[in-house]
Amino acid sequence: MQDFKSLNTLYLSGNQISDISSLQYLTLMKLDLSGNQISDISPLKELKSLKQLILNSNPIEQLPEWITEFNMEILWVEDFSDFGLITLYNNPLKSPPVEIVEQGNEAIKRHFRKIKKEGLDYIYEAKLTLVGEGASGKTSLQFRLINQKAVLPKEDERTRGIKIEGWYFKNETDKKHIAHIWDFGGQDVYYPVHRFFLTENSVFVLLASTRITQHNFDYWIPTIFQFGGKSPIILGQTCHNGNKVAWNDIGTFLSNTDFNIVRINQIPYHQLNLLNNNEGLYAIKETIIGQILKLPHYGKGVPKSWIPVREKLAELAVNTDCISYEKFGEICRELRPEQFEKAVDIEDCARFFHSIGVVLWYYNSNELRNTVILKPEWALNAVYKLIDDAEIQTHQGIITAKDFIRLWSDGCFTDKHHILKKMLEEFRIAFHKKHNDEYIIPARLLSMPDEKKWKDKEADLRLDYKYEFMPRGLVNQLSAELSRYISTDNEVWNNAVNFKFESNTAQSQVEEDFYNRKISIKAKGADSRALNMLIMDSLKNITEGYKGVVPQIVVPCNCDKCINNKIPQTFSYEMLIDKISSNEKAKVMCNASDKIFLVEELLFNLGLHNPAKEKREMEHNKPRRIFIASSSELKNDRKEFELAIRQKNDIWINKGIYLQPVMWENFIDTMSQTRLQDEYNNAAKESDIFVMLFFTKVGIYTAEEFENAFGTFMKTGKPLIYTYFKNAQINIGDMNQKDSDSLFAFQEKLKSLGHYQTKYTNTESLILHFFNQLEKLLEAKKL
Repeated sequence: MQDFKSLNTLYLSGNQISDISSLQYLTLMKLDLSGNQISDISPLKELKSLKQLILNSNPIEQLPEWITEFNMEILWVEDFSDFGLITLYNNPLKSPPVEIVEQGNEAIKRHFRKIKKEGLDYIYEAKLTLVGEGASGKTSLQFRLINQKAVLPKEDERTRGIKIEGWYFKNETDKKHIAHIWDFGGQDVYYPVHRFFLTENSVFVLLASTRITQHNFDYWIPTIFQFGGKSPIILGQTCHNGNKVAWNDIGTFLSNTDFNIVRINQIPYHQLNLLNNNEGLYAIKETIIGQILKLPHYGKGVPKSWIPVREKLAELAVNTDCISYEKFGEICRELRPEQFEKAVDIEDCARFFHSIGVVLWYYNSNELRNTVILKPEWALNAVYKLIDDAEIQTHQGIITAKDFIRLWSDGCFTDKHHILKKMLEEFRIAFHKKHNDEYIIPARLLSMPDEKKWKDKEADLRLDYKYEFMPRGLVNQLSAELSRYISTDNEVWNNAVNFKFESNTAQSQVEEDFYNRKISIKAKGADSRALNMLIMDSLKNITEGYKGVVPQIVVPCNCDKCINNKIPQTFSYEMLIDKISSNEKAKVMCNASDKIFLVEELLFNLGLHNPAKEKREMEHNKPRRIFIASSSELKNDRKEFELAIRQKNDIWINKGIYLQPVMWENFIDTMSQTRLQDEYNNAAKESDIFVMLFFTKVGIYTAEEFENAFGTFMKTGKPLIYTYFKNAQINIGDMNQKDSDSLFAFQEKLKSLGHYQTKYTNTESLILHFFNQLEKLLEAKKL
């Protein structure tokens, strides 16, 4: 290799290489070493010119501290193409643990500093998740794993919700080896909840009984992959009355390398008959233990200070279901004050415990991040009580205030209703009805009757989303996401929903056809394009939460012949983009009627993104960057605000102006004093207009930070700063004194600076006021 010192790019993936010492003499900028047998990366230390390093799928267990000295971000991702990155996906890392590496460079550096300062200790805990249809033998297996002589449940007994039990599977004098066995209720009504509690770094056992022929492997295996990633899947056949059946419906899953199905000799599944002297129990137990020992985090080194915190949490969990994040921090500081002096040290510890299933802490949710759930089954069973309830089903999915009191009457739920309701909303399991305290669970509604279905010719716009793998209940989540546009209870079903603007200028019907893996969107009215854009944007947000789920967008032809045809001519969005990318005046023709359509018009009328047009407009018109910041409580307002700006481009482009929204998800709530602060300063300086939306709180975006931005404007004349405060009904139960004080103090600060703040009641008034301001700026030639 010394003869190739001038090389700057080298691809060596998939070559079974183990020794890379010859690379240390090169001056590479890009190096791909994925899919090899490399465990020692020390020869890369002096490759200071590297701008991209791909180390995925190697047997690397230890990361050297010097890897953080490269001017590159370290990521745990499978696919990427950007420079400035080091990727380590699918390596059996022991130190730092994968959970730390996933958080990036700063967390990795902190880990190394803590290990140097206090040394390593080890946690031997794992999550074992039992899934499958109802009556597949999950609870029986849970019982017998823990105690091989345990009395088995009767056939008519079924798991309602979830049961979590500890299994001490390996005895050592100084450490306990424990698997937390999660036994999920398998009935399909529970499906919408599964996605929030099936996690990576778990061992999955998928059971199915020979007494039924429908195992729903096409739901379970892809769903485990979606949320469990590369977690191992052990298949088990529960042999009802001793009957053993050859499964012929798993071949396609076994051949798909995405699904990490554990191969079991010639038959790819364990056969269990626990009633017959625990037949098959020893074999499946041995496989389970073998897979637990291979989990990335199991037995891996963590800072010593984390061990007493874990022990204290386990002690508390005996009688306590959840604590505040503030209380979690107090526990850390009481046990090891020096090691938990900084807030980020506490956060690192909490995130690690969440990632291995010890606690639930939804740190990305501003509504839930102040709650640390010590007993995951507490939260799960609270949700299951609602889903399982006969009265709620009789009321067609409507939960009244009395239902919450009745179902959450146990002492463990006292004073916790607000947290549990936030979980329902945050995870799109249920949504709050307008103008009262009732909620709706879409999954418990009836299907849309045929007479409510729109005819194709009723719609001005039509669009289909087709999926290779379609997660169940996407429309239920969409109903929750856009519930503010559902006018009455009669406009939402378990497989469809009708949306409508309050101004009655647009209506839409969205229907989910799960068996054909399709979602159909129909819209009508003067503003149907705007409503369509909102629906598509929300669907995009929802599907982004599912790994590898990329729908094919299809445009049905709306010519006179196709509109009355059950199988109309269709145009794929991908094909339309290909055509317009090479020819901005591209056309397509309907084969049924020979009608010709301009591609640009098709895309525009449906509200579909047209990257070719956007690129052309940016090249010919000066873009004006509008930085939009808001806390998560105003996420919907911010989204509608952004969409309105994008629509305005179609009008303003004729005036030589292209508006470029710069979004900053949860920016105000997640502001830090280090890296995010620097990014904020840069984003503000590069923007022409800075818009901030506030409602019940100001969050960590302080008056001091605003004053800094305001000072920049006073010196340079930009960015122009607009602050909007929402004036709407507030649920007093959701507020606290700290939020109120921060809001009042910030408003007083604005007054002292002479900054004018604007109030708005809804997104329509917000958009109207802001666009009026833009018109004035344009007239004054300040834009």
